[in-house]
Amino acid sequence: MTQFLGRLNRMAFMLSRPLISKSITNKMEFEKLSRFLSFMPTNPFAITQPTPLLQSSTPMVQQSCGMKVKGKLRRRCKDCYFVWREERLYVMCKTHGRHKQMSMKKKPHNTWTLTTASQSKVRPW
Repeated sequence: MTQFLGRLNRMAFMLSRPLISKSITNKMEFEKLSRFLSFMPTNPFAITQPTPLLQSSTPMVQQSCGMKVKGKLRRRCKDCYFVWREERLYVMCKTHGRHKQMSMKKKPHNTWTLTTASQSKVRPW
């Protein structure tokens, strides 16, 4: 297997040599091609050995509960307390993060724009 990979690597280099000499016209193209060919492994065992870039790692994430949105808030333990912020009532708890709650936002009610046309009893038409 290793001999086959070594031969394959040598054959690829020998076949690409005439193409390299014909197609390269300026220095920038040569630099791009040399950077590309430098990634090809010279050692046939380099293909089979795992690299740290390919190894998977599980992220260390601490899961935390978010806020529960409720219509009626209540304290769930002795450490829960109420806070009023940004036109909302919140329940915060330092011991149990899962007790966090926030009240629903009030829907706008009776916010019509009243003009003289909508207030008069006699319509002009």
